[in-house]
Amino acid sequence: APSTLYPVCSSKGRRLTAQNILDIVDTFDEKEIYLCGPAGMIESFREQLLELGVNKKYSRYEDFKLL
Repeated sequence: APSTLYPVCSSKGRRLTAQNILDIVDTFDEKEIYLCGPAGMIESFREQLLELGVNKKYSRYEDFKLL
């Protein structure tokens, strides 16, 4: 099946959440999720995704430090 990429970023003054992304993609079932951002954002997303029932095996993360 073809893959679809959904690039999502927060707009000024609006915090990006797992629910924001779910509203766009309709379901996380068997979708791979790639997140990149500061460690605090990644940890927050991990918690949110778990609360939404997303299986950890579909989540990939890359955190970075702001200099």
